Amino acid sequence: MDYTRLKILCLLLFVFIAKTGFEIMKDGVKVLLDAFVDYETLSKTEKIILNTPQVVEIKSLTGRNSGRFKFIEANIIIKTHNLDKAHIIADKIEENIRKEVRNIDQVLIHYEPMRKEEIVYAIPLMEDKESISPHFGEAPWFMFIIFKNGQKTANRVKVIQNPCIKEEKGKGILAAEFLLQNSIDVVIVKKDFSGKGPAYVFSDANVEVILTEEEKPVLAIEKLGLTYNAN
Repeated sequence: MDYTRLKILCLLLFVFIAKTGFEIMKDGVKVLLDAFVDYETLSKTEKIILNTPQVVEIKSLTGRNSGRFKFIEANIIIKTHNLDKAHIIADKIEENIRKEVRNIDQVLIHYEPMRKEEIVYAIPLMEDKESISPHFGEAPWFMFIIFKNGQKTANRVKVIQNPCIKEEKGKGILAAEFLLQNSIDVVIVKKDFSGKGPAYVFSDANVEVILTEEEKPVLAIEKLGLTYNAN
């Protein structure tokens, strides 16, 4: 074999190897580009999820592109122990993401209920701090009764002044939001406020509302099979 033919074969071999390497590199770059969703999309999705009142935490949020379409996957913690409610909340989040983020092809929301170490009950009190107030938003005080999860006897009780009582309008909603800031799980009241502002606030946050006919907090709590030291 002469040198000219050998050089041609070597050149052809080099071109083949280079072409193959380029194709492999192009496929690799394409995969890498497909693996990431832009920051704006992830940021907008994060806001949508966190603006859902029942969401406590986003454990992870990832996304990838496939051409012009986007795939979003999130792991979240929801403030509810009811799996049916959790499923409804997750479906609503998926619906909101599809509405507000363009070119979403698939949204996967994995959820788990929040595991709280303590369960907090809230009761509106009258001025004497010993009787349940029939007026939720205008109650001068709120009692917080805190139980260790799974226990029937409270480990501590505290009474806090209602900071919303001097507001001219929306006392009920403001009081409900104040209670949410104290991480309550259950509120016990004497009057039903279904269809009113506080009811919607508590419903969105999955706070249970219990009606009682009792005049004293200790009796209302006992009706639920629970106890606390009233002294």
